[in-house]
Amino acid sequence: MINFEMMKISNAIRVFLLLQMAIIFHSCGVEKNAIVAHRGAWKKNNLPENSIASLRHAIDLKLPGSEFDVWRRADDSLVINHDAL
Repeated sequence: MINFEMMKISNAIRVFLLLQMAIIFHSCGVEKNAIVAHRGAWKKNNLPENSIASLRHAIDLKLPGSEFDVWRRADDSLVINHDAL
């Protein structure tokens, strides 16, 4: 049985996160075709992808943004991981 109430909450969370990202990018003055860290800035210093360390390194490099994947587990906790859990 589909839990429509949870689907509404899930969609509301997605919309909220999308709007929040749009506001952040707009407020940062991101230039057209700016360089954005993919899974954080991990490659040069051999940091784990999608890790706090790689995301902080992207901030240290003053990159306008980082792309990373967030998954929600069955217990509603959020996990940063590239592949689906």
